[in-house]
This record gives sequence, structure tokens and C-alpha cells, in this order.
Amino acid sequence: MNKLISAVLSVIMAISALSAASVTANAAESRTFEAIGDEVQVSENTVLKYAYNIPTDYVYKVRFKDTDTLESLDITFDDCTSSAATVTGLDGVYTRLLQAHYSGSGNAYSTYSFSETDGKYVKVKIKLSDFSSYFNEDGTVDIKDHNYNFGADEDGYYSGLVIASGAAYTAVTPDEKGEAEFYISAQIGTITWFLTHFNVGNGTIDKLDIKMGDVNDDFSVDITDVTDVMKNIAGIDKFDSLQRFLSDVNLDGIADVKDATEIQRWICR
Repeated sequence: MNKLISAVLSVIMAISALSAASVTANAAESRTFEAIGDEVQVSENTVLKYAYNIPTDYVYKVRFKDTDTLESLDITFDDCTSSAATVTGLDGVYTRLLQAHYSGSGNAYSTYSFSETDGKYVKVKIKLSDFSSYFNEDGTVDIKDHNYNFGADEDGYYSGLVIASGAAYTAVTPDEKGEAEFYISAQIGTITWFLTHFNVGNGTIDKLDIKMGDVNDDFSVDITDVTDVMKNIAGIDKFDSLQRFLSDVNLDGIADVKDATEIQRWICR
């Protein structure tokens, strides 16, 4: 641990020696991002669930099927529209299935275990199209000549969107700005996924470009992120709101040498 701290401090000293004239703009594009501030501590074998802006008469459901017993556990979101709730007892390995409006069909995804997803989860707000080209500017998606708004429209089309990060699952209908609130894991390197389902029988699972520790937006957490944190500390580069959040891995409100050390320790684990 002391060697890690020494290495981090050495790089900070080298960076600080650079001319102040070398201050550069952010490498990452400015994207709509806000850390709401709500933090929830989650235990092992637990799902954290939340619903953002979903219609009161519209049912979202994620089904987890135990790969050993084949028993199913349905996670619904009608009881967590105002605050997050938890579901305990997921002791095993599961396959996920997203369904919308009790459609009777859904999309199955890879197996998943909740035995190592304990820790802190933080609520954030983003503009979906800033983080994935899958979404239109207003948060809708065009599939087979129809514009889906992640709800039931007047033509009887239905769709579902759930954002998953570690043990956190948020059912989402984007607001009028195409923005969404959801919980993400504060664990370094945890991928944030979005899962969609449509009544045309298809959907997708794909990544949102948000991962704690990945401050330079290159889809990985490595030594370049440590360097960027230290350049921000030295005043050479200035972080935007997203970078400040992703670099503050210990959630103490500031990106400093402690965070750089934690990221480097995670890399060397």
C-alpha cells in the first residue's frame, strides 16, 4: 500500500512540475450528467430496485431464474416509484429476463450472480442519447418503423427499459428531455447496462458509458485514469461533472490522491 501511495505521489510531483501554460481542455465531451446525492448501502444477495417516471398503469418486470433450481423470482417496480426498495434472498446464479406490461414474452440475457454486488449505490441523472447512440434525443427508440417511448401508446405498442448496474435495477421511462434517473454501483470497474424490450419481439442489452474509475472515457479502468486524476489534482486538466463523479471512488466529495491510490490498487488487484 505504501509503495502505491509513493508511486502516486511521484507522478503528482512530476506532473506539477509542468508549466501552467500546458493546462488543457477536457478530453471527454461534455455530457448531461448529475449526481443526485442519494446513496444506498446494499448487502450481498440483494437487488436494489427503483422506478423513474414510469406510468402508473404500466407494469415493468425483470425475472430472475435460478440456474440450479429453475425457480423464478419476479422483480416488479410498482412499489418503488418514490424511493428505492430492496429484494433479498438471491443466493445463487440467475438468468435475467426483461418483460414489459406483462407481455408474456421477453429477452433472456447472460447469467448473473449477486454474491459480489454488495456496497454503495448512488443515484445519478443523465441524458440517454449523450451516453448511447441507441437512443434518440428525446430518449425514444426507433424499431421497425415505430417510435417507442418506453410505455404503451395509442396504437397499443409497448416497450420497456431497465438500467442495471451491479445489484441495482431501475425501470425507466425517459422524461421530456430524454433524461433518466437511476442507481449505479460505486464499485470501481462495474459496467452499467441498459436492457430493452419491444412488442415486435426484439430488444437489446448494451452498455452505457459510465464506469467508476474510468475518468478518461476509454471503456476501461487503467493507469491512464490514475494519471488523469493526478493531472486534475495538479490543475493541469479540469474535470467536468461526470469526470469528477467517476474519479471520486471513495465518495467523499473530492477527487484526490486517495482516489488515485484506490484506482491504482484496483488495477493491481
